[in-house]
Amino acid sequence: MKGSCWILATLAFASLIPLPAHALEIISAETLPVEDRIDGCIEGMPESIGSFSVKECINTSKGQFALYPTLDHPEKVFEALKENRCVKTLKELYDFETISSHNWRNYQNNMYGLLNGPHKQSWLNTESEESFRQLRSALSVYESNLRNAETKEHVLRLTEYAISDAAINKDLQMYLPQPSIEKLVATYGLGAEGAVSKPVTFMVLPFFILLSPWFCIRLYRRAKRARNYQHFS
Repeated sequence: MKGSCWILATLAFASLIPLPAHALEIISAETLPVEDRIDGCIEGMPESIGSFSVKECINTSKGQFALYPTLDHPEKVFEALKENRCVKTLKELYDFETISSHNWRNYQNNMYGLLNGPHKQSWLNTESEESFRQLRSALSVYESNLRNAETKEHVLRLTEYAISDAAINKDLQMYLPQPSIEKLVATYGLGAEGAVSKPVTFMVLPFFILLSPWFCIRLYRRAKRARNYQHFS
């Protein structure tokens, strides 16, 4: 009887030890399934210049989730953008240096001023104009380098079990492109109310932790009464 008590006590103690939590990792997207890739090309540029592709992804035991795609040839893209009409207009209006990886943010921050305000251009009526779309697309994809850096910093602090939590899963989605968000939601079982299905092991574990000491005490008392009975009999 005493042996049984010690066994249960040992199990109760073991249940208090956290189960292994595997950290998430960022890996090359070479093994990412084709249907999960987000590759393409900047409008109006040949593929040899304007192509972009997913380079890295989050790797979990349940699947891989693509980060944002980035330019394959960024310097070639900036070289090609020198001939973009919006770029030329912005360079002249604000006396910017030639667009490059060092000052691209200046162009991005001021490009919408060509549509409205004192610098509105008569030839540019909507965002659908080709040179505007090209500039917006190129700078947005280039900016993905910064997005991905933030994503990696965030992801490397998480574990696989952590992203089973609805709130943490929701937070992670803010760092990912839409196709990866949809796959993440489907893979980790987010329900209509945003709840995530938890592994059964973790659902039962708290009850085991709470009940094990109670069983040990009951067994100990029963064993003690048995010894007292034997002593007086």
